[in-house]
Amino acid sequence: MIQDKKEYTLIDEQKVIAEAIKKEAKKAFVSNKKSVVIIKGGPGSGKSLIAINALGELLKIGLMGAYVSKNMAPRKVYKNSLVCNNEISVHELFKSSGYFFLDKENKYDFLLVDEAQRLQEKSGVHNNVGENQIKEIINAAKLSVFFIDEAQTVTLRDIGSIANIKYFANYYHASILEIELNSQFRCKGSSTYLDFVEGFLYNKKFDAKFDFDFQVIDSPQELRNLIKKKNTNNNARLVAGFCWKRNAREADNPEFMDIKINDFEASWNLKHGEVFATRASAINEVGCIHNVQGLEFDYIGVIIGPDLKYENRKVITDYKKRANTEKSLYGLYVLMKQDKEYYEDLADKIIRNTYRVLLTRGIKGCYVYAEDQKLQEYLKKITKNKILM
Repeated sequence: MIQDKKEYTLIDEQKVIAEAIKKEAKKAFVSNKKSVVIIKGGPGSGKSLIAINALGELLKIGLMGAYVSKNMAPRKVYKNSLVCNNEISVHELFKSSGYFFLDKENKYDFLLVDEAQRLQEKSGVHNNVGENQIKEIINAAKLSVFFIDEAQTVTLRDIGSIANIKYFANYYHASILEIELNSQFRCKGSSTYLDFVEGFLYNKKFDAKFDFDFQVIDSPQELRNLIKKKNTNNNARLVAGFCWKRNAREADNPEFMDIKINDFEASWNLKHGEVFATRASAINEVGCIHNVQGLEFDYIGVIIGPDLKYENRKVITDYKKRANTEKSLYGLYVLMKQDKEYYEDLADKIIRNTYRVLLTRGIKGCYVYAEDQKLQEYLKKITKNKILM
């Protein structure tokens, strides 16, 4: 099924890394000794693409395993895209990271963990079962492959880090192989654009001249209209930061407007049914990071909420502007009683990381509107002379 789809074709260093995973899987199977592979890479470096290809290659040589992710959205998108007829089911090949807390040791030959930075300690609907998802995954598989970008940690519960993975790899006496992906295949392959996003968000030096279609739009209504215009192949989406409450009772009502900015009104993505990334009617809604992390689109429109501002010549965050219906900062005020400075810094990091993810989902273009007027003006100023394609 993968071989029949052009979008799953590996190129350049991606092929080398896929072969390295295959080699480690064979070694772990023959020796019956655990192996852990850590693959580091930024947005658009091809981590998910390698994971899906490795899944196919390892199954083809007779090994048993699965693709694993914390977020449901990428699992659904990849699973649905690979079902080519009603007789073939790939359901068991795509599993939640909270699935393994009851599994015996080495139940699987391999587990391929995408977006490993999103792993958590507890599992279950109420986060009250299991011990540690990293530990449970390494325990359950002879080969555990963790695809990770530590700058995409986006909730207080995210514990996926290279240090934590190594800790539990050593706990199980597993061999460790670290690989870094350096190439850039999203954002028209513009590493300069990624440098710009990181520089802008984290107040570092950057060059605002890059070969990628990035535009600051004057209003959220104009932004929505532009994204709809670009949605010729059902591959453009409008997303936003977590600054507007979601009405749980109206979560499946596309007529209910959760987001209001002046005369602009929009509904958060519907909670149930087909996923936001592929459902055609989702073009009329606004998605969040959980709908798009681990995925990519031709064009992405980003509404930057008031949790990101520009003051005193710096981009700053304001965790108080986060909607209290969103769980990424759930429990922050209680935790701050223990260590106010540490958790304020962590909340700041999570907000910046959230926008880093959103701003790097586009293959061909990214368009933004910032509710904070000073930030909007700053973005216009620094991108005034950039190269538009």
